[in-house]
Amino acid sequence: MSAGYQVILGDLAAAARTFTTESQEVADLKSSMNPPMAETGDSAELDPVLSGLLLSFSALQAGLARKLSAHAQALQNCHDNYVSTDADVERLFNTVLGSYS
Repeated sequence: MSAGYQVILGDLAAAARTFTTESQEVADLKSSMNPPMAETGDSAELDPVLSGLLLSFSALQAGLARKLSAHAQALQNCHDNYVSTDADVERLFNTVLGSYS
């Protein structure tokens, strides 16, 4: 494998692991980000607003966890593609070099 790819591959693998870990951490926050709603005593106006706000927080948290997970997968795919491409180039080089022997 080319020396220049080693740095990129290591960084991509580390970033993919970090994004995976962080997406799980954010997903695990669901219980603390989605507490049961307390009654305010104003069921006509404030309770629906508070309920909507809590639902919005929950949706934002879930969306952030999904996006982090998607970025982790994209980084891992990029890493895997570099490994595969580098192996293909090395195989091609060896095939071409072998044909001149």
